[in-house]
Amino acid sequence: TGRPEITRPATRRWLIRHGYPDRHLLMRKDNDWRPAAQVKVDLIKMVDVGEKAIFVDDDPRNVRAIEEAFDNIHGLISGTGRLTEITKEV
Repeated sequence: TGRPEITRPATRRWLIRHGYPDRHLLMRKDNDWRPAAQVKVDLIKMVDVGEKAIFVDDDPRNVRAIEEAFDNIHGLISGTGRLTEITKEV
């Protein structure tokens, strides 16, 4: 997430309350003022996402940046189609 580390407890509560699994959460470092797309690309570089992955974001600029940086990640803009069901299955 592009949210700063200081918001980790609130972010985890929100995710759990909305039915998302309580898994490892990558967050922006406090006082990191880079654009969200750059932060998210760098965060994803830190993990092995496997052969294929789905990236969900409410900002089309972030989705575009991720798809340009990673051939194996398909971006979805939140609020479209079966997004909630798809992301919970992944």
